[in-house]
Amino acid sequence: MEVFRQTCVYLLRTRENVGQEVLLQLKSKGENKNYWGGVGGHLKDKELPFTCAIRETREETGLEMHNVMHNGKLIVNNSQMTRMYHIDFFSSWIHIGFMKGNDEGQLHWFKTHELPYSMMLPANRVVINHILEGATFGGVIMVADGQKLENYTLNVEGILRR
Repeated sequence: MEVFRQTCVYLLRTRENVGQEVLLQLKSKGENKNYWGGVGGHLKDKELPFTCAIRETREETGLEMHNVMHNGKLIVNNSQMTRMYHIDFFSSWIHIGFMKGNDEGQLHWFKTHELPYSMMLPANRVVINHILEGATFGGVIMVADGQKLENYTLNVEGILRR
């Protein structure tokens, strides 16, 4: 079984007269193509998840994160048992710089009450609301064909901020 180590980062902000927003990326390539999710990617050899999250966010958005929170970790298995993903999830309310485009996918700020759930992969759908609440979590997800959620177990701890 192949094991992939990845990070997924959600940048958050609050705007006057708009409310809370989250930055999502419409992936333009790979198995996540045409799905919205946080920015992030694969860990390099001996790279720590936190370091990967900082690097991937800078590469894919042009933004630097501060006060980064490690929200949790999911193990995602496919029902054919050919691949396993270990995904570390991070979030940050503080980020500086100028957002730039990239070849990984289109970036868009969504109001938190208008998220494109039907166009998000199962792991993102399962954890996004917990991340918005500032909770921490850990769990296992089983998917079929990469997109269909079969079942999951998620342990969620208390709300830590906002």
